[in-house]
Amino acid sequence: MVALINLISAWAIPVLIAFIPLFAFSKKVPVYESFVDGAKEGFNTAVQIIPSLVDDGSD
Repeated sequence: MVALINLISAWAIPVLIAFIPLFAFSKKVPVYESFVDGAKEGFNTAVQIIPSLVDDGSD
């Protein structure tokens, strides 16, 4: 049982990393453009929440 769990955990991330772009490509989704758009949104979100994360509350 432990060997099966080790095997699944060793292959789970590589399979997902390969499967998601292949699936998107099969559906004619512009994979790179979608990734870049998501990265831009993530960066903008990070820029918006960083001030509240570094605020020490000493007002």
